This record gives sequence, C-alpha cells and structure tokens, in this order.
Amino acid sequence: MQRRVDRSNDCWVQLLEGTGAHGVTERQVTALHEAAMAGRVRRSRYERAEAINTQQATRDL
Repeated sequence: MQRRVDRSNDCWVQLLEGTGAHGVTERQVTALHEAAMAGRVRRSRYERAEAINTQQATRDL
C-alpha cells in the first residue's frame, strides 16, 4: 500500500512540475494523474474531483 501511495505522490509531483512547460493547467493535472494511475479518465469523475461542469470538463479533456 505504501508503495502505491509513494508512486502516486511521485507521479503527482512530476505532473505539477511539467504543467507550465507543456501548457497544461493545474486543474488538468487531476485528469493526467488519473490516466497515469488508472489507465483511463472518466469525464464524470473528473467533473466531481474538480467541481466543474460538463462543458469545462469536456474542454479540458
């Protein structure tokens, strides 16, 4: 379990470090993290996680 938590944290930090260089917003990091950890992103989960509406989620993704 600790190894998964460490991997998730490391992934999150790496994604945050790359946001400015690649034009990715901090909000989109949530979606990228989900893709890296779970292999896919669901719009509905992204909406809930970021408390945004469907249009915003669709535009981000």
